[in-house]
Amino acid sequence: MAAKKTKVVFIKRVEDRDKAGEKVVIEAGSKSEMTASELKKYQDCVRVIKDYGDEQLRPVLASGAGPDATGGADEGEGEGDEGSGD
Repeated sequence: MAAKKTKVVFIKRVEDRDKAGEKVVIEAGSKSEMTASELKKYQDCVRVIKDYGDEQLRPVLASGAGPDATGGADEGEGEGDEGSGD
């Protein structure tokens, strides 16, 4: 029976040695699958990727609505102290 593997993404660059003693470098942002023992070894360097099935759904905000693409009224408008030029 094969060990269950977890999908992860590396959040840090990792330098290690393989079984033959060769240097292995894994860049940040690389995606991989790890067993539970490998995950324990690299727990500070990886983030577990949640599998949403075949649809690859992204989490939705609590309100159910996505962010407004038109922007808000507080984007550079108003009477702030920034840029007054005095």
